[in-house]
Amino acid sequence: VLRERLSLDGIVTVVDALHILDQLGAQAEAAEQVAFADLIVLSKTDLVTPAAVAAVTARLRSANPGADVVTAERGALPIETLLNHQAFDLGRIENLLTLAEARGPLHDHHADHDHDHSHDHAHDHGHDHHSHSHGPAGIMTVTLRADRPLEAEKLLDWLTGHLAAHGADVLRLKGILSIAGESRRLVLQGVHTLLEGDYLSDWPQGPRNSRLVLIGRNLDAHGLQHSFNACLA
Repeated sequence: VLRERLSLDGIVTVVDALHILDQLGAQAEAAEQVAFADLIVLSKTDLVTPAAVAAVTARLRSANPGADVVTAERGALPIETLLNHQAFDLGRIENLLTLAEARGPLHDHHADHDHDHSHDHAHDHGHDHHSHSHGPAGIMTVTLRADRPLEAEKLLDWLTGHLAAHGADVLRLKGILSIAGESRRLVLQGVHTLLEGDYLSDWPQGPRNSRLVLIGRNLDAHGLQHSFNACLA
């Protein structure tokens, strides 16, 4: 009965602006909760300076570049801010990643942090490139890209095999992928070992660049990109 009436709208994480930087350094669970979030509510902002709020916000985005960050003083926040994110709706994921692509690489958020770093790698054929960034407590964001279509069966075998072996380290996964022989976009999302996907709208005119974003621990960016390339048609 509930399943017919309810849907998972998104994961909201409340972050204490006064203590979060210490917690991120000492508690792995704090970094994981930030990485899981679709919306981060930054509380107690009235107890810290504007510069501290900016530093905390930047650190949170380094751990989870895909999450929205909003501030609340003494718990005051319009209820509309918390609702209707549709973060687990595949169509919504498609729109979010399309907007992110238009804004530029996700790891651009980390360019101004002393302890974060990102790299772009390009090779002769133009399809072997990835970026990765390190956030707090070992949380990483890895973005895999391909500018040629992927083979659906190879991709599914690789993803299911990787998640079965390393799913505990993959906190979130989202992607828009171009599949050989298919005019529609394949939209994927995953949480740990759970993976779902569907074909949604057609690709627009122009390049069909696949993008797969993973957030987790102990992610081998080079190895992941190599395996991703092996799925090319």
